Amino acid sequence: MLVKDQNDKQRPVGGDIVVARLIDRASNRIAAEGHVVDNTDGSYHVSYVPTRCGPELSLRVTVNGTRLRGSPFRPLFKPGPVAGRCCTASGAGLHDGITGRPCEFELQARDSFGNPVAGGGGGPFKMEARTCDPIRP
Repeated sequence: MLVKDQNDKQRPVGGDIVVARLIDRASNRIAAEGHVVDNTDGSYHVSYVPTRCGPELSLRVTVNGTRLRGSPFRPLFKPGPVAGRCCTASGAGLHDGITGRPCEFELQARDSFGNPVAGGGGGPFKMEARTCDPIRP
């Protein structure tokens, strides 16, 4: 990001106070705080890690307390890769079943932050089901 002065010329030095925040527009709460690095030449490197995705998020950027032209921005977020430990399963087939008949349930692929991943994440999906012996008294 380059900072310009009131004459629309790039500033030759750093030292500005740059704040970048990902905001949930519905609640006006901060969803992620940006990390800003001053390159000392009038440019700044800004990064942030969104933990969820959705159209309700916007990116607000200020320089020395003044909103950057075009801010708030509306970045497009997509869920990350499928994280097996965060996927969920639901349905009667998880609890009830009859021997010799199919048991059905639904799997929801999710990224490491719990965001749903549509289409199973676009990669191979492997699931293993094992039977277990009933507990004998």
